[in-house]
Amino acid sequence: MYKDYQTFLLNKYEILVEGLFDLFAKGHIEKWINARNNKDSETVTSMFVEDIQFSSPK
Repeated sequence: MYKDYQTFLLNKYEILVEGLFDLFAKGHIEKWINARNNKDSETVTSMFVEDIQFSSPK
């Protein structure tokens, strides 16, 4: 299945990183949705880069 131990470790590392990314992405999305639904613009904008410009038609 694996040519060598290094290939085996790299495969396991990729699986771990993908899993961690999925957990981060899910948490980030849930945080954004909750903040947006609660009209918490401070939390929403805190999830973007520092130089974002936020404007609203209201």
